Amino acid sequence: MHIEESFRDDKSGGFDMAHTRLQHPARLERPLLALAIAKLWCHELGEQVLAQGEAVRRLIDPAQNAN
Repeated sequence: MHIEESFRDDKSGGFDMAHTRLQHPARLERPLLALAIAKLWCHELGEQVLAQGEAVRRLIDPAQNAN
C-alpha cells in the first residue's frame, strides 16, 4: 500500500511530475534524488522519535498533545 501511495505522490499527488515542462528526462535525476533523500531523512527522523518514546513524541505531535 505504501509503494502505491509513493508512486501516486511522485506522479500527480503533489509533485505533478507528469506535467513538468522538462525537455530532457535526464534532468529529472537530480530532483528525484533530492526527493528520495528527503523522504529517507524524514523516515529516519520519525524512527528516531518513535525509538525515544512517548515523551518525545508528545513534544512534536499535535494529536498526542490533544489527549
